[in-house]
Amino acid sequence: MSRMLSLALSTALCSSGLLALAACQTGGAPKPVTPPPEEPKPEGPKPFYEGTPVMQARVDQEIAHFASDDLKERVEAAGRLAKMGDPAVSGLMRALAEDPTARVRSMSAYTLGFLRDHRALDALARALSDADRDVRSEAATALARNGDDRGLATLIRSLEDADPHVRAHAIAVLLETVGETLGFRPDDDPLDRQAAVARWKGWLERRREQKG
Repeated sequence: MSRMLSLALSTALCSSGLLALAACQTGGAPKPVTPPPEEPKPEGPKPFYEGTPVMQARVDQEIAHFASDDLKERVEAAGRLAKMGDPAVSGLMRALAEDPTARVRSMSAYTLGFLRDHRALDALARALSDADRDVRSEAATALARNGDDRGLATLIRSLEDADPHVRAHAIAVLLETVGETLGFRPDDDPLDRQAAVARWKGWLERRREQKG
């Protein structure tokens, strides 16, 4: 093919759109298309920042206040821990799982409920089987306040507790997190409470079915 014919054919192909624009501009073969960069793969759960040894010592000191008989002291320690972030979360999870004192475990669950860290939810769910009633109650409360349904069954069982204060706490948490009482009143006569608890159990079963 003569140089003139080759040039004419190239011009015709370019004008008809049969060659890539880059080839028409350079007179060479079409350039390979560079694929877009891959989206970064999601990382696993963010690791806990344990903090410095000084910070960890402070967390341990605050958690030690949970053993106090003084409710004000315990609540104030919980407030300080709630402001500390990651180092407090990991320390509270250890206390919830390992501390031999039920009051410390209970207050650890209580504080984790206000920290609202999703990495603590499984630890709270495991605490639902704690031997101590208060620990189970606080773990269920913390889960419910974090939008985790795993605590609901424990709260509903608490509506049947013999202690009216336990019943009052449970229905208050359900009202706060679910927005319903289903007619349950902690001071109603036993038959009325029993009927309301049956409604709660039916509600939970339907909720589980809806969520699959």
